[in-house]
Amino acid sequence: MEARQSRSKNTVERILASVLVIYAEKGLKAVTHRAVAEHAGVSVSSTTRFFKSKPDLISKAYQWGVEKARARYASTAEEMDFGDKAELVQYCRSVLGADLNDHAVSNLAWYHFLIESTRDPSLRPITVQSFSDMSLFWRDLARRSGIEDETSIQTLLDYLIGEYYLVFAASGSRSDEVGRAQRRVRRVAQSIQASTS
Repeated sequence: MEARQSRSKNTVERILASVLVIYAEKGLKAVTHRAVAEHAGVSVSSTTRFFKSKPDLISKAYQWGVEKARARYASTAEEMDFGDKAELVQYCRSVLGADLNDHAVSNLAWYHFLIESTRDPSLRPITVQSFSDMSLFWRDLARRSGIEDETSIQTLLDYLIGEYYLVFAASGSRSDEVGRAQRRVRRVAQSIQASTS
């Protein structure tokens, strides 16, 4: 029984990861049960068994992607000592750099989803919840780093949102554009560190 559950979980994760890749590379219209099944290496009946409709497939993939990012951030944060603001800035750089390099596809899919949620009201609660959860996470890290005032915390959140926009804008771009985006992020990080010192 456990082996079957493990295979089912593995199949679901391959399906969800495939949704994100197709969504990021080809857009919403390209996400079909057939395309996802082909990319994931599973049968179409597997995709329809776990996800009854295209909106269900997309919203579950989005939630899964956000949860994986949150878990990745939390896991990395546990290893850090946030005794000072410099540690927080370094953490932000490392996490966001990993997002730019290692998780660009899921970030691109996330931004596509955000744009789509402006058109489709049924997707908005998921978007609002993910922003709320991530905001709480980053606020907690800011406080652990000794940043208590709301203005400084809001500056940090603005930086993170801006950084994610740069990650999105740089996804799939030429390496010189990515380099410019990364330099801009470093300048913003330095200004945050200076304003919170």
